Amino acid sequence: MKEFVIEYELNKVRSNNTKRYLEEVINNYNVGSYRSAIVALYSVVIYDVLEKINILSEIYEDQASTDIKNRVEQSQKENPNSPKWEKLLIEMVFERTELLNAVEKKKIDHLFDDRNYCAHPLYDNKFELINPNREQVRAHIRNMMECSFQKDALLSKKIINDFLSDTNDYYSKMGTQGLDKYIKNKYLIRFNDITYREVFKTLWKLVFIIENDDCDKNRTSNFETISIMIANRKNVCINAIRDEPDYYNNLKPSNNDLDYDKYYDPGENRIISLVYLFFYFPEMIELFNDANIATVGHVSDANLNLKFIAFYNSENINEHFNIVSQQIDNICHGDNGWFYVEKYTVLNGDLVEKTISRFQELDACDALNSFIIDYYTYSPTYDSAKHIFYSIVRHFLPIFTIEEYRILLEKMNENDQIFKSRDYRYIRDEIDHELSIRFQNRIDINSYANL
Repeated sequence: MKEFVIEYELNKVRSNNTKRYLEEVINNYNVGSYRSAIVALYSVVIYDVLEKINILSEIYEDQASTDIKNRVEQSQKENPNSPKWEKLLIEMVFERTELLNAVEKKKIDHLFDDRNYCAHPLYDNKFELINPNREQVRAHIRNMMECSFQKDALLSKKIINDFLSDTNDYYSKMGTQGLDKYIKNKYLIRFNDITYREVFKTLWKLVFIIENDDCDKNRTSNFETISIMIANRKNVCINAIRDEPDYYNNLKPSNNDLDYDKYYDPGENRIISLVYLFFYFPEMIELFNDANIATVGHVSDANLNLKFIAFYNSENINEHFNIVSQQIDNICHGDNGWFYVEKYTVLNGDLVEKTISRFQELDACDALNSFIIDYYTYSPTYDSAKHIFYSIVRHFLPIFTIEEYRILLEKMNENDQIFKSRDYRYIRDEIDHELSIRFQNRIDINSYANL
């Protein structure tokens, strides 16, 4: 059994106030004042449980916790000198929440009995107080650390459900705008690692394992939430997968998961969610078995838009975009050798826009920008050039370097499907405006004969 070091365990106590009150208990324990330690320890337990109930009631609007809080306050008002409300508190927390299980409640009840024996003379002990020994006090301190002090209020499964409902509701109203800050400030900063793993495990099941109407409805929201959790404490999540590889690898694709003939948002189905997960966290690929990695690879290879984000399957980022370019060419060329121009706009602009920041994090801007310039300037029709500029290229105007602008303009100057289109003057004005702001007209569009 792992050695129990009180001073070390004190650092894992969730509440700063509880930690401060426990120092008095530990001081009494260290100097041999064991009765005082027991009496003070029980008071700290009651305080800690009350604090958790207040957090659940006031911050997370948990109705059961609010009911407990109101009932305890009523009991205190009715009998201000009676400690009966303390027992009522523990009973109701056990019955109405999942903060305490049956074994933990018995340990607190045992501490309650010893507290009474230490504080009140006993008739059958010749009206003397009992004198607990050092090991008895140590055992009580250890039990209370595990029962309450080191627990997070949000470990309750009911609160996990509230967490999921709350994040899904926020996403339905606001999308990803502010979601990261909202989840971190309201929940994640309050999670200890144990709670973090429990919530992560639940979310994993909803995003990657279960397939039903409710999971499908909230998969995108839950995917965004689990991504925020991974980014916030990556090591905790990686260790959770390593500790239970069979659970996290229990992915059983259905026909719906393998329906990948068009662009999907992250979270649309279980396997595509995993494609996006690897896009954001490629270091997690090694945690999965060969069968799951092969399935993800098959799905991303068969869908150009998923292929666009699956850079982790290539040796380097330049090779990756070369492969994407070749796949676009293959899509446009039919078996009869004809080039189907209407298929050229296969790359989804919303996807590209959403992934720019991620490629910037990967220090892949040079390769990405070069790919985008080529994709646009090789447009085979007026319509495809217009579509690609407005859906994709305009998002890159604020990030192209001056040298990339020169390359862009040179290649635009060589493609009459761009400069002869009816909308070209608007495109030209937009580029010229960006150049004047960022580079003070160091590039003169008029110097390009066709532009």
